[in-house]
Amino acid sequence: MIKQQFSLSRATPGRKVKVVSLAGGRGFHTRLLAMGLIPGAIIEVATQAMTGPCIITHNGCRLALGRGVAHKIIVSDLPSSADIK
Repeated sequence: MIKQQFSLSRATPGRKVKVVSLAGGRGFHTRLLAMGLIPGAIIEVATQAMTGPCIITHNGCRLALGRGVAHKIIVSDLPSSADIK
């Protein structure tokens, strides 16, 4: 089954997603890697609005990401327990 990939800015609150890739330059990668947002990381979207930051939780920490940053983080849905056989 192919999982749909989308930007973090399109994820809905309460949704757990997996980071697939980071679509930015070297400085962008360095900054997010320092926060622990590496490909393969599991994050949960806490707050998502049309304006303002995207707030996520990762490893027990809440992080506020700007809309532009959230748009450059490519994520995919986690399989639900019903999908695992």
